[in-house]
Amino acid sequence: MSATQTRLIPLSARDDWHNALRDVDHAFAHTWESCHAASLTTGWSTHLFRYEGGEGPVVCPIAERDFMGSVDVVTPYGFSGFAGTGNRDDALEAWHSTARDRGYVCGYIGLNPVLDQQVGWERPDIDAYSEVFVLDLRQSEEDLFRSLSSNRKRAVRAWRTQGSPLIEDRDRLGSFFVEHFAEFMRSRGAAPVYEFSRDTIDHLLALESVLLLGAGDGDALEAVAMFASAPAVGEYLFLCATPGGEHHAAALIWEAALRLGREGTPMLNLGGGIRKDDGVAEFKRRFGAERYPLRRLCEIYDPERFADLCRAAGRDPEDLSGYFPPYRSP
Repeated sequence: MSATQTRLIPLSARDDWHNALRDVDHAFAHTWESCHAASLTTGWSTHLFRYEGGEGPVVCPIAERDFMGSVDVVTPYGFSGFAGTGNRDDALEAWHSTARDRGYVCGYIGLNPVLDQQVGWERPDIDAYSEVFVLDLRQSEEDLFRSLSSNRKRAVRAWRTQGSPLIEDRDRLGSFFVEHFAEFMRSRGAAPVYEFSRDTIDHLLALESVLLLGAGDGDALEAVAMFASAPAVGEYLFLCATPGGEHHAAALIWEAALRLGREGTPMLNLGGGIRKDDGVAEFKRRFGAERYPLRRLCEIYDPERFADLCRAAGRDPEDLSGYFPPYRSP
């Protein structure tokens, strides 16, 4: 594998990162902006892996994490994984060579559900652990509306009857988000991964690729939703609301879908539920969204060190059915 075929681009090389994605159909989580935002909370050293083969490039962001003096890797927050037009099996072989050269113990590579399905990458070491709901924004507004459930249609009609009282003052929306996001997530029992630093939140709020929409009762702002656009697929990132303000979520998603679609974003990943087929999942399905499997690639690059770390943490290195890597299991 020649040096010109494989690169590991650090966050410090922002322009190189941007250029490496220029010819790749990618999601928001592949971008320097998203990965930098995540690193402001985690502090993890983060890179963009790029493989250049004869069929085209393949990219994947990774973040390095220390554990008892050893390093494993994970895809940063969001839906990223391998993306590109090149041969992914060749890219994966190149990635394995890079991982071994850098002394990584193992890797947890989350795959983007839309880009993953478009390629149809089938490997025995890839498993589907959840699902998300994705809207096709290439439809007309009329077709999008027809795809809504009957309850969702009533909600959209009611929203339109009110004159679509959107709040779009970005400074006001950002201030609301900063003030209420942490408490809202705690009230929902959100996982620790959502405990973002103020620096991360401020960075996201300042991005041109991030759409903020708000709603409320009269002049009172009660909910703000955050979305991100990208060439391959946009994302519904977060909702932040005061108690009782969650009922605005459906209208905010509808308005964002229309706007992102008009701007050329082809798909909108609404995310999934906390558990399969729970109330959150049903809420998203009612937009006429299609189910996409959410898959991951769990790899071991240094089996001996992996086994040592598992045993030191009181975990069975042979049991890979649950949390990966087992030695990081809460």
